[in-house]
Amino acid sequence: MTGVTYHWDFSFLWMYRWLLLKGLGFTILYTVGSIVFGLLIGLLVGLMRLSKSWLVNVPLIAYIEAFRCTPLLVQIIWFYYAFPVLVGIDIPAYARRACWSCRSTRVPSTQRYFAAV
Repeated sequence: MTGVTYHWDFSFLWMYRWLLLKGLGFTILYTVGSIVFGLLIGLLVGLMRLSKSWLVNVPLIAYIEAFRCTPLLVQIIWFYYAFPVLVGIDIPAYARRACWSCRSTRVPSTQRYFAAV
């Protein structure tokens, strides 16, 4: 049996280095934004959960558990396909390309952990 003779060549990526760096920048910006907004909303929901009123607590518990008990991928698919139909809105094509569902689920996904703590 002979050894592997394939030579990995990633030199073509050098042409796209600025595009890769731009994508990395957007990824970092998106991650930081999700954490910041998730922390703010999670702090607000967590403080509201300290209320002794069950009229405040029951909807917040349902809200937190709805996001805690479903995987992020399920939330993204649900917000992309089912949510617009249920609400009766039409998401334009440019918003779909910008991954509206990813943005609309990442913040609640982050805040559910902050609110539960």
